[in-house]
Amino acid sequence: MWIFLVLGLLPIALLLWLFAGQVNQQVDSHFAGEVIALSVQPVTLTTGMRTDYLLTIRADDGRQFTLPVKDDVYALFSVGDRIVKQAGTRWPRKAA
Repeated sequence: MWIFLVLGLLPIALLLWLFAGQVNQQVDSHFAGEVIALSVQPVTLTTGMRTDYLLTIRADDGRQFTLPVKDDVYALFSVGDRIVKQAGTRWPRKAA
């Protein structure tokens, strides 16, 4: 009987493990660069609407990428601002 319990909980444990790895990867990342674009995208879900806040960044090493952030982090930045994300932190900050 306990084998069914273990097999039933295994998919949940795997999903939690994958999610923890994704969050850990985001926290471990680091970069410095410049905000080159800001965008707000409304997303339609089956349960309603969601708004995604995106910063497009040109890193000092030449990479260009889009970073989804919370609305309060998004409000800190304007196009042309220097941005820094240190390893071990969840969100980037404005460079001094």
